[in-house]
Amino acid sequence: MFWQPCRASAGLIVAIVAGLAGAMDGPAGAQSSGRVCGASSDRPADIVKACTAIIRSGKAPASRIAIAYAQRGVALMDMNEIERAFADFTEAIRRDPKHAASYSNRGLLWRVAGDVDRAIADFSQAIRLEPNHPMAYNNRGIAWRDKGDVDRALADFNIALRLDPKYANAYFSRGVLWHHKKDYNSALADLDEAIRLDPKNEEFKSKRAEIAKDAGASSPVAQSCADFSGGWRRDIDGLVWGIHQSDCRLAGGEENFNYHHSLRGTVSQDVAQITIRRTTNATGCVATLTGTARVIDKSHIRVDLNGNGCGLPHNHSESFVYRRVY
Repeated sequence: MFWQPCRASAGLIVAIVAGLAGAMDGPAGAQSSGRVCGASSDRPADIVKACTAIIRSGKAPASRIAIAYAQRGVALMDMNEIERAFADFTEAIRRDPKHAASYSNRGLLWRVAGDVDRAIADFSQAIRLEPNHPMAYNNRGIAWRDKGDVDRALADFNIALRLDPKYANAYFSRGVLWHHKKDYNSALADLDEAIRLDPKNEEFKSKRAEIAKDAGASSPVAQSCADFSGGWRRDIDGLVWGIHQSDCRLAGGEENFNYHHSLRGTVSQDVAQITIRRTTNATGCVATLTGTARVIDKSHIRVDLNGNGCGLPHNHSESFVYRRVY
């Protein structure tokens, strides 16, 4: 069997952290091996050593020996020793055929080896044994996606998120699926949620940037964002806004003899939710206006605002049509 290098995400591997703290009775050193083998650690080599001590001791109950194999397999995956990890998960399953985590983790390695059907079989067995475990559904969804079975993949990602609404990897997985389907709006929404839940994940950020780039002018949302960019004149008094957009976020400014205006907003479909700060030059007094800007056509937008402060009457509102000048 040919193994590619593997760097599986922590959100895909099922860690086995229970059942080993008391795996061995007797001397303190033996008990310490149980604690280290059953722990999460940044030093997987220590876990491998501790789990190996438990396996070789012959003193632990059979079920806990199976857990030691499974935990050592996870540590070996972290060390990129894939064939040894695969052997450990297989041995854990042989010793305890109901050990769901080992099926799920071995399924990851089948997928690394390119055998998606066996990966799906292992993920499915993990789900049969533990039907409420979101990782197995997410992992199987990825395998279905590899096979091009979009409906089954989407169903599995949805179940994973129903079981754990804060599972960032499942949002990421579903976002990638939407990307493949060219549903850029849904893809960006799922990647945004994944990043909100795991803001330090650089893979999430990179994928979101890729999706935003691919969206381009083919996405209705991206088209409407671009529709707001440019210069807009209010003919009643000649006020001109210069607006630019980046990633569906608007920014703009304008200054004349009496006022300085700054604008911020976000776009969804053909509507921008905007906030304008209007500063009176003579006094520095600031009024805040909020509302919407809507695309009428390529040459016109309509702005509806409500505001208060700086001498504006109570429940002040204003509506104007702006004409594109550049």
